[in-house]
Amino acid sequence: METIKCVLIGDSGVGKSALIHTYVKNGFRRGYIPGKLEDGVHETIAKGLNNKRYILQIQDTEGKSVFDLVRPFDYADANVFLICFSIVSPASFKNVELKWIRELIIHCPKIPFILVGTKFDLIHNPGILKNLEKTGQKP
Repeated sequence: METIKCVLIGDSGVGKSALIHTYVKNGFRRGYIPGKLEDGVHETIAKGLNNKRYILQIQDTEGKSVFDLVRPFDYADANVFLICFSIVSPASFKNVELKWIRELIIHCPKIPFILVGTKFDLIHNPGILKNLEKTGQKP
């Protein structure tokens, strides 16, 4: 069975690990646990076109800049990237262009990527809206 490696990248705290946990465990994990999931790599069986089955290898990565030099090692053999940003964090969206796309152009220029907005469930959260409003921002 063919393996497809999908690597999630994006700023720390945007929900990469939660997205993986929700997909792999079929449920949402409450609370933020910084860093990678237990082992960082998860495999599952996925169906593609014409019901062809694949091994989907999902790779979590660290988003903090202290990992900028080692994170590209996680990119080896990647077939696709998910660039994640939080829709309630304009800074994380800005970093898609300023950091993440640039990093992929340097290390994996021919590998496709998909842009993923996370935390849609928080778009109407009064506390988040109030904090964004203080700095003149909106989700």
